[in-house]
Amino acid sequence: MKFTTYLYLAIIIFTSCKGEESIYIEKKIRECVLDNTNSYIYDYFGENSTLNVYTIAELSEKEFILNGLLLNNQKDSYIDFIKNLFENKTKTFDDIKTKKTDIDDFISIARVVVLEIINNCPQKVVIQEKNEMNSSLVNQLSIASELLSTGFEDINLLTEYIKEVDSTDFKKIEYRAPIIIIILCKIGSPPPATSMINLK
Repeated sequence: MKFTTYLYLAIIIFTSCKGEESIYIEKKIRECVLDNTNSYIYDYFGENSTLNVYTIAELSEKEFILNGLLLNNQKDSYIDFIKNLFENKTKTFDDIKTKKTDIDDFISIARVVVLEIINNCPQKVVIQEKNEMNSSLVNQLSIASELLSTGFEDINLLTEYIKEVDSTDFKKIEYRAPIIIIILCKIGSPPPATSMINLK
């Protein structure tokens, strides 16, 4: 009986610690991404803009759902969206553009911030917080360089990038935002990531 009680308490403590660690890592990622991308957004939308990478991701996600391109914000729905995007990109792009003109602005921003949110900030956090690391972030980062090198043209890599995120983590915008930014880049067929400089 005592053993069962101790085991139960150990599980609670472990779960609590993992939850706190996850929140800490997400905070670090968010801080890094915002610090390194807000200037681009202010240059584009004006210094009084309330937008940031994560609000842009959330707004884009809502538009995808409203337009019937994304069923919901679950992992399987994103995988289906990616598959449909590869099979009929032009139709999908036209559907989005005719219903939400702001998508052009979001694509322009995505082209500039993609390197920070996909690779640079995750890499920085992984190096700095190596003793307190969330596996979803590590898994995403392990695929990031390949994704960037292919220009997001490899459907298998994109699908793997999504699958590597834990289902619990996927509920959080910090893990969906990189995927949404990739989708915006894919929709807009941007130039290689290394040349993403000019917004307008």
